Amino acid sequence: MATKPIISPAPETISALPEKLIFKTLLTSAWFIAAIYLSLLTLAEVLVTYLRPELGALLHVAILIALLIHSAMATAKPLADLLLTLIIAPLVRLLSLSMPLFVFDLRYWYLIVSIPLFISAVYIMRLLGYSMRRVGFNFNQPLLQIGAILFGIIFGVIEFAILRPAPLIQVFTPEDFAVAALMILIGTGLMEELVFRGIIQQAAERALGATGSILFTTLVFTVLHIGWNSLLDLLFVFTAGAIWGIFFYRTRSIVGITISHAITNILLFIILPLLF
Repeated sequence: MATKPIISPAPETISALPEKLIFKTLLTSAWFIAAIYLSLLTLAEVLVTYLRPELGALLHVAILIALLIHSAMATAKPLADLLLTLIIAPLVRLLSLSMPLFVFDLRYWYLIVSIPLFISAVYIMRLLGYSMRRVGFNFNQPLLQIGAILFGIIFGVIEFAILRPAPLIQVFTPEDFAVAALMILIGTGLMEELVFRGIIQQAAERALGATGSILFTTLVFTVLHIGWNSLLDLLFVFTAGAIWGIFFYRTRSIVGITISHAITNILLFIILPLLF
């Protein structure tokens, strides 16, 4: 039986192999894919805020569909899990653009938008096998969590100085304040920390590493604040998001950072606008 002769590749083929291998590795690397989706989300938010909202909404729809398909086809589980969690990012904007919020009292807007997001978050948690404790519903390292809460006061004052928004309620009464504060706690603090830190950052950690997960999650979180039309606020949001991400990484809890986030927004949208 004659053995099949081995034909040596041409010299130019040999020199091209490493380059092809590098290119293939780049296309399948989690960082490269994450950067592509982050860029698309940024473009969609810029379109919504500055150019054509309808084009931005269409791009968000395309990103959502791409993430659904890509997460199902990805062979590496860490990458597939990360892509699945990112579905919530375009969903946030699509809900805020499509829901008829103008028929409701302004105080309830955050809660109304958060309801379908909570449903999506719970469904993704089940698909990934994340328990409530794993996504941060625990009281680990209480001293660090108290520290995170105190940051909320600092953040609220700083962001109010940057944005100076109109008050969420026009006249302060205990009842109106309690309702608005509860809506903010649930609709921004709890929902955003569960989604960004508890779910996305945790999935990103397996795909991108500890530092990479904090950086990437913070960038996604920041991009979704482009609508405030303030570069200074984007720098602030990035800083605050990174600090909350570090607290989550250290404590594996969203309790402290949820309260911190809520305090920031209560000061920003209720207390400080009424005082000043």
